[in-house]
Parts: sequence; C-alpha cells; structure tokens
Amino acid sequence: MIKKLTSIIVPAHNSEATIARCIDSIIMQTFSNFEAIIIDDGSTDQTVEIIKSYQLKDSRIKLTQTRHCGVSAARNRGLECAQGEYIYFMDSDDTIEPYALQVMQQCLNKNNADIAIFNINFIYGKHAQRPLHLSDSTLNQEKFVSALIHDAQGYLPNKFYRRKTIDKTRFNTSIDVCEDFLFNLEISKNISKAIIENRYIYNYYQNKHSSTHQKYTQKQFTELQADRKILKVIQEQYPTLFLQYVLIILLSVYRQIYNYKKSGCKNPTFLHEFDTFIQVYEPKVLHSTEISIAQKIKVIYYKEFYGIIKIMKDIKHSIGVKS
Repeated sequence: MIKKLTSIIVPAHNSEATIARCIDSIIMQTFSNFEAIIIDDGSTDQTVEIIKSYQLKDSRIKLTQTRHCGVSAARNRGLECAQGEYIYFMDSDDTIEPYALQVMQQCLNKNNADIAIFNINFIYGKHAQRPLHLSDSTLNQEKFVSALIHDAQGYLPNKFYRRKTIDKTRFNTSIDVCEDFLFNLEISKNISKAIIENRYIYNYYQNKHSSTHQKYTQKQFTELQADRKILKVIQEQYPTLFLQYVLIILLSVYRQIYNYKKSGCKNPTFLHEFDTFIQVYEPKVLHSTEISIAQKIKVIYYKEFYGIIKIMKDIKHSIGVKS
C-alpha cells in the first residue's frame, strides 16, 4: 500500500528547552513519509538554531519563520505550507510515540474515516496520568461533536485529519484559549465518519509556565469569548447538545471567576461578562429537564466550592460596582 504524505505542524515560540525532544520523537517514527513543518513564532532564544541543526541532518524537517503572532496564526501558516494528504498538529514541548504516525494513518484508512481520535498521556514531571476515558467507536457528525464535549475534548494532538476534512477552515486568531475546540467544531460540518481508537499516541507535558497555567489576563478571558462562539455554533447546528455544553461552560466560568479573584485582577468588563453569563445560563441549566439531578447538584457544589457568590460581591465592592 502506498504510504501517503503526512504533514506535521508544530508551532514553536521560545522553545529551546523542549524543541529537541519534540523533533527527536518525530524523527524516530516507524512511518517515514512525513514532513515536519515547524513554524517559529518570533522566538528570541536558540529555538531557530536548534531547528536548523536538525534540518542539516534530515530534509523532512522544514522551518518557517514568522513574527510573533501567536499559536493560531502559526498553525494557519503551517496549513498554508503543508503538502500532505494528512494533517497532524503537535506542540513544541511534547512528544509522540514511535508508532504514532503509522497507527494513525492505518486507522484512518482502514475505517475510511475523515478524522481519527486517539488518547493522550498527561505528563507531570516523571509521572503520567490518563484522565481521558475513550472507547473504540465509530461516530457520525453529531456524535463526533458530542465526543468533543464529553470525552475527546478539543485537543488537537489526539486527532489525525484528512486534509480535505479541514479544507479551508483556519484557526481563529482573535482568541487564545479553546481555539482548538472551536477549530474542531468548525470542521465537524465536513465529517461523515470519525473513528475513536483508544491507543496512547501522544505525551502532553504539563508546564506551569504555559498559557493554561498563568495568572488571569485578557488572554485567559478569551476563553469566555471562545465559549460564546462555540455555543452559537452548537445551538444552530447541534441543538440537542446545546444545554450539555452550557453546563460545561458554566462550571468553567465558576473556575474562571475564582482565578480572576485569585490573580487580583480588577476589570469591570470581565466582571460584567461573567455576571451576564451566569444570570442568563444558570437558570436554564437548573430548570431544564434535560439536565440530570446529579448534574444540577454538581453546579450547586461548584458554586459553593469556589465561593462564587461571595467572590462576586467582594469584586463588585472593590471596583465600586453596585450589586
């Protein structure tokens, strides 16, 4: 069987400490017909020099340099450069198992699927955790979106795409959090068949300095902006899944408010957006017959656990907003 080209897209920004292990894991693949497109997103350290040293040894390693515009713009640049029939996304501080590309392409072709979903090891120091609970299954378009919400989540590196499935869809460069979920949701319209294979192909290193572990800023606030965009798509295209995603976002908003307070942030715009979202959507969840009693109890528990009512009062008082 002809092994068709896979394009691996890797954004990198000041990744000198991790880019070598990432590239090493790519070069060690049992599947050899790939191009690794590494987009340097305006690094100011030795990232570019390290990538160039690998280019001298392996022509499959390709470097594209851009000014610093963020991970979404870098991935879009990678899609423009990609020549492969298959697309795979990685992060520059992570690694893939040696059999990953071979397994992913075989799975996609064996099942004649548009996208294949796999599992991830979450690496904390020297320890690995496996929090995603996936089962081998075949999905239609709506079940794929349901899997994004409940099981497979929006991660990019546990998914293997046919190029035609992505088509002209690109990452939204105006948001910095959940951009991967929104991208997967937007390509769902091109999916007739998705496949889940519960094999661990990716090692996701948890870095306390990454964007998901930073203090609350405008960058983190784009998570709520992304969630609103996601909700709009789900409500229009997959209405039966709408309240389930509202529930997930509501729990996320409680967490965001907690982080907002913890960071000492005082931004009335953030506060207004959080307050509005809770007022609109919390009653929908708590009064819906589609949401189970157990899920409603979870909402109440989260609200109490994070002390949301007191936090909101304290924040409003500190910035002079009347309750």
